[in-house]
Amino acid sequence: MGKNLWTYEAFDEYELEDLTKEVIKDTEKILGHTLPDAYLDLVKEQNGGRLHLNVFRNEHVEDGFVAIEWLYGICTKASEGILQTGYLIKEWDLPNHIVILYNNGHQFIFLDYRESKDTPTVSFVDTELDLDLVLAKSFHAFISDLEHSHKGEGVGALRIENEYTPIQLETEILKGDDAFAITDGFYYFSEMGADPTWLLNQGIKLCEHEDEFIVQESLGYLLRLVANSPVDKRNTELINKLKNKLEYRWEPGIKKYAHKFSKIIASEV
Repeated sequence: MGKNLWTYEAFDEYELEDLTKEVIKDTEKILGHTLPDAYLDLVKEQNGGRLHLNVFRNEHVEDGFVAIEWLYGICTKASEGILQTGYLIKEWDLPNHIVILYNNGHQFIFLDYRESKDTPTVSFVDTELDLDLVLAKSFHAFISDLEHSHKGEGVGALRIENEYTPIQLETEILKGDDAFAITDGFYYFSEMGADPTWLLNQGIKLCEHEDEFIVQESLGYLLRLVANSPVDKRNTELINKLKNKLEYRWEPGIKKYAHKFSKIIASEV
């Protein structure tokens, strides 16, 4: 992807199980549509979830942007992911020949097959405003133009409010008694594009901390930085060392990050 697309949370209610070819095939059969390669490539990396890049700018909508706080993934349960499409079409009287990627109340973003069964656009419908418009000519174009929301737009929660020096974070990790300073420090350096090798070393040190919240929250920010760094900037040896340490933790939320870091290593092979 090359961008900070996902929020990388340990427990993300919109992230589904890893995909198989059979699940993709079955889902496409149920939907009656072939999913675009760009979407499939994305959900093979992470099968849906909350988005860090959570707005799409468009001058034809209120406030000049459309919010997309999460992206639906693929599974064979009608109550989850993009297979909710059939129910939502009936419930909200939406057009046929669509695959819903996101919905929040009366607003929907979807793959739009109404004009072409082979190359769907990405469209937006607001049933309250009776608005139906094309946002992008393809899913790839849509994802490429997503941005992180600006302060005051009411999308997303965290903003950079404090600045840290590397020495400050290293000191807080050693002290270990200020949960906010540690987690906020990891957030700050992930947002500022810090050297992944340095922050990985801090993550390895943090693995010894007994507070599950501190470790889990900080790992999410570290993962976002590493996953979206150029491959030549990643230190596979340190990622592997971190993964191994996480596997010894008993907490499910922390152990899940071992799997996520393993996927980063696998993607480089």
